[in-house]
Amino acid sequence: MKSLPSIFSVLCLAVCLVVPTAHASPRSIDSARACLARGDVERGRDFLAAAHAQEPENPAITLEYATSLADAQEAKELYRELSLDSTASDSIKSEAHARLGGLAYVSRDYAAAVEHLEAACKIRKRIECEILLPKARREHQKNLDLKKALEASIAKAKLVPKGTLFTVQVGSYSSLENAQKQLKSVKSLGLSETRIVKAEITGVTLYRVRVGSFPNRDEAQAFARRKLRPHNVLFGVVPE
Repeated sequence: MKSLPSIFSVLCLAVCLVVPTAHASPRSIDSARACLARGDVERGRDFLAAAHAQEPENPAITLEYATSLADAQEAKELYRELSLDSTASDSIKSEAHARLGGLAYVSRDYAAAVEHLEAACKIRKRIECEILLPKARREHQKNLDLKKALEASIAKAKLVPKGTLFTVQVGSYSSLENAQKQLKSVKSLGLSETRIVKAEITGVTLYRVRVGSFPNRDEAQAFARRKLRPHNVLFGVVPE
């Protein structure tokens, strides 16, 4: 007599060989779960797509379908719709916000990460409230502090002598270790002209992370918008 695990594997295989249709939503969901359980992600995704096509307004099916997607942008759009769906349950809304927060954190959009994770945790207590949300808040605060420092540097550097070269500053730290981490992060984007410049400001030692050298402010800004902004790296253009 076959063991239960063996029989289950055979049944899963048989289910996954069935072609999904848009006219069998419950069956498609069960089939998808069976396929995913045995690691057949592609066919499981096909079944979920069929279920979603049959019931596009069903929040539970939409959530499962979004989770299966390889395209993060498409999944994000579905999660966003679920987070605003008045017919979705609190648990589904919380899950949608949590996943939006996770995606935002990975893409280093910490402001969005905090916004969605706080929304998820407000609806219900989750593991992300204790682990990911505090991290997102710390990174978001770092960005705010960096932005403030950069704005101050830019304001101070508005009037500069003719012929002054400009550089793109991506961080100013009291810790050399933190500056080195930022330098490594920027270099990972393929930018080789990076450096740390040590400065003494009212008795405080700062380590500024800078990229490139440009003949004017406009060229420096164009470079930063092209190379840094797509990666959510905060920057300021300052004289060298």
